[in-house]
Amino acid sequence: MTLPERWFRDSPDSSALAQPLVLARVSVRPDELSERIAFYERVLGVACDSRTPIPGSPLELATVGNVLLLGSPNPPGEVARATAFTLLVASVDAHLGSLEGTGAEVTEPVATEPMGSRTRVRYPDGTLVEVIDRRPLPEEQAGRTAPAGPGAPAAPGQ
Repeated sequence: MTLPERWFRDSPDSSALAQPLVLARVSVRPDELSERIAFYERVLGVACDSRTPIPGSPLELATVGNVLLLGSPNPPGEVARATAFTLLVASVDAHLGSLEGTGAEVTEPVATEPMGSRTRVRYPDGTLVEVIDRRPLPEEQAGRTAPAGPGAPAAPGQ
């Protein structure tokens, strides 16, 4: 698979994460994604660390610090609106194992794709959480191949 031009992930593999990372979810229209990336870079004082147009889908994701921007031409569905946050973990399977006996319920089966796995879990307090991990694609290098958008810092060496 050839990666889209805007594709980059500074850390394409989450397997070494020492602890889960909570990501706030923000839905945006795809034509506003670059502008929103620049906004969050400015207000959070950190660079966008991933931008991933999903091949064969109108969806494009970006992360700036602890903000996950979900670029989609469609409004979020009921489940997406009910999801409180996304949890980036070292391994989805290991995280699910740590939840055994806690009363947490897996509400979506684990979906594994080349770039990682994902599922949704309802915690005993009723909080609905998307749980994801990241895995590098064979042709992927850590870092940027292109600037994220207007105002984004250039990739190292560019």
